[in-house]
Amino acid sequence: MRSSLVAFAVLVLAALALLGCDGTHLAGTHDVELDYEVRKTGDGVAAAARASVEARLGAAHIPADVEPVGATHLRVTVDRDGAEATDEMLTWRGGLDVYTTAPEYAYAPRDPAGLVAKTETAKGGAGGIERYFVGPRARVTRALNEGSTDPAYALLLDPVDAETARVRVVAAPAMIQLRDVVDFTATESDRRDLVLYVRDAPKLRAAIDAIGERPTVIALGRTVLSRRPLAELLVAAHGPAARPALVLHIGDGITAFSRAHNLRSLLRSGTLPPLARQDAQAAAVRWPLAIGCLVVPLVLSFAWLFFVRRFDRAYPEPWWLVLATFALGGLSVVPAGFAEWAMMTATPYLNPSVMTLGGKLSAFPIALAVFTVVVGLSEEGGKLLGTLALAARRPEFDEPVDGIVYGAASSLGFAAVENIKYFAFGRMGSAIITARMFTSIPAHLFFGAIWGYALGKKLVSRRTSVLLFLGYAALMHGAFDTLLSIEGLQLLALVLNLALASLFIVLLRRALRHGAIGPGDTEAPPSANRAFFPVGRPALFGLAALGLHVCAAVLFVLGAGHQALHQKISYAFVVFSGSLVAMLGMCAYALAATMPLDVAVDEDGVTFAGRAVRWSAIRGVILVRVGGVVGDLALVRLERDGGVTHMGPGRFDRMQALERMIAARLAQRS
Repeated sequence: MRSSLVAFAVLVLAALALLGCDGTHLAGTHDVELDYEVRKTGDGVAAAARASVEARLGAAHIPADVEPVGATHLRVTVDRDGAEATDEMLTWRGGLDVYTTAPEYAYAPRDPAGLVAKTETAKGGAGGIERYFVGPRARVTRALNEGSTDPAYALLLDPVDAETARVRVVAAPAMIQLRDVVDFTATESDRRDLVLYVRDAPKLRAAIDAIGERPTVIALGRTVLSRRPLAELLVAAHGPAARPALVLHIGDGITAFSRAHNLRSLLRSGTLPPLARQDAQAAAVRWPLAIGCLVVPLVLSFAWLFFVRRFDRAYPEPWWLVLATFALGGLSVVPAGFAEWAMMTATPYLNPSVMTLGGKLSAFPIALAVFTVVVGLSEEGGKLLGTLALAARRPEFDEPVDGIVYGAASSLGFAAVENIKYFAFGRMGSAIITARMFTSIPAHLFFGAIWGYALGKKLVSRRTSVLLFLGYAALMHGAFDTLLSIEGLQLLALVLNLALASLFIVLLRRALRHGAIGPGDTEAPPSANRAFFPVGRPALFGLAALGLHVCAAVLFVLGAGHQALHQKISYAFVVFSGSLVAMLGMCAYALAATMPLDVAVDEDGVTFAGRAVRWSAIRGVILVRVGGVVGDLALVRLERDGGVTHMGPGRFDRMQALERMIAARLAQRS
C-alpha cells in the first residue's frame, strides 16, 4: 500500500510538471462558460446547432463541452486560455469572404501600447498614404476586438510572419461570400496550396468584373489568407476532373503544408448558424472531472501492469520494485519531453506534426524518420533510463523475463503520465478514454517489452545489444505514430499493434525458457544443446485473444458512439459497459493462463515458465493423461525437492516424448 501511494504521488507530480511546461490545465480547473445566442428562427435551434458547433471546434482542435440551454442558447465550456480562439471560431460562420481594402480610413487604436505605427503608399485606386499598425499577433487581436468606430469599415488581422501581424482596414460588408460560389466540401490541400473548387463560375466571374481593379483580400473570419487579386487566383481547369478552381498559395516554408491541411479541415467543417456571444463567466471547479483526469490514466495503466505481471508466475517480482519502476517510468516523461522540445524548436524539419506535410501519404518516409528519432528514441530512451536507474541494478533482477516485466512497468508509468495530459486536453471524453486504453497504452507496453527483452537476455548472453533493441523499439514507436498521422493509414496502426502483440508473446516465450540466474552462474547452454517441447492450449489461447479484441472493439465503438450521440450516462449504459469490462478482464486472465510455452531440457535440468529445476533436485517424472476438446492432452508431473511442477497441458504424443526424455536423463544420471 505504501509503495502504491508513493508511486501515485510521484506520477501526479510528474504529470503536473508536464502540464505546467505544456500550458495545459486539468480539465475542469480553469474553465470559462461562454453563452451564445443562436440567431435563427425555429424551435430547438440550439439543439440542432450543437453538432455543427462541435464539428467546428473539433476541426480547430479546441476541446470543449457544448450543451443547449433553452431553445436558442448554447453553453460552451472551454479552458480559459482557449476562450478567445473559441469565440473567433464560432462567430465565423464558415467559408471565405472577399473584401476591398480601405486605405483611406485612418484607424487609430484606443490603446496603442505594443503596436508600431507605420505608413506606406497605398496600392491601387488613386494612391495616397496608408497608415496602419504592426505588432505581436496577440496585441493586434486585441486591437481588432476594439473594433472600428465606423460601421462602413471592418478590421482584419493580416499576418506579416509567424509572430507579428498588421491591422488591415477593409470596406464592410464583404463584396463576395465565397460559400455562395465555392464547394467547400470538395476543398483540397495541394502541396502548399489550398484548392477551392468553384460551384458557380458565371456568378464568380460577374463578381470579379464588379470589383474591377480595386485591391482585395480574402479572409477566413478576421484573418487575411491572400492579398492577390481574385482574378489571378482563378484557374479554368484544375486537377484530374479539370474543374474551375481558386488556388490560394499558403506559403513557401515547410510549415505551409500543415497550414493548408488545417485550413482545409476548417473550411470543410460546414456553415454555422449566426451565433452571438452574450456572456462569459468563470466556471466553478469540477473536481470529479479533474480528479478523473489524474486517477483514470493510472487505473488503466495498473490494469495492464497486473496483466503483464501474471506471466512471471515462477518467481514474481516484489511489488515495491515494480511500482518504483512504474513511478520512475512516469518521471521519465520529463527528460523525454525536454529532448523532444529541444529537437522540435531547433528546426521545423524535426517537428513531426510539420513533417507529415498535412497528413500526405507521400510524406510517409520522412515522417517515419522524424517520428523515430524525435519521438521514438526520446520516449523509449527515457523509459529505458527509468528501468536502469533502479530495477536493473537490484539482485531481484535475476530472470530473463524480469526485463520484460520491468520494461513494461516503466512504459506503463510513462503512458499513465502521458495520458493525464491527453485526458486533461480531451476533457475525459469517452472516445479518448477507450482509444488510449486499447491502442496507445498497450502500444507503449509492447515497445518497452522489446528493449526489456534485451535487458533480460543479457543475463544469459552478454553479447546482447540493448541499444540495438532500443533502436527496434524506437522504429516501431515511430511507425505507429506515423500511421496515426497519415490520412488513410490509421487502420494500419491497429494492424501494427496486433503484430506487436504477437511479437510480445514470442519474446515472452523466449524469455520464459530460462529460469533465475544465480550470482555464480555465467551463460546458459547454447541453444543447440537444448530441446524444446511446446505445450499449452493454442485453441483456448486463440479464443481468449479473440474475445479480448472483440470486447475492446465493442467498448471502443460504444465509447465513440456515446460521445458522438451526446447521450447521458444511464444505468443501462453503466451495466452494459461494466459487463464488457468484466468480460475483457476474464479474457485477459484466460490469455495469461493459456499462453503456449516451451519446456526446455538441457544438461543442467528442466525449465518451464521461468522455473529451472536442476537434475539433482528432480526425484521423479509422471505422465498424466487429461481430457481435451480436440484429441487427448497430457500433463507431465515433475517431482522435485520442495514440491511439484506441472508442465503442460500439451498433445499426448509430445508430452509422452518429454516424459521419456526426462526419464532417460534421470536413468543415465542414476
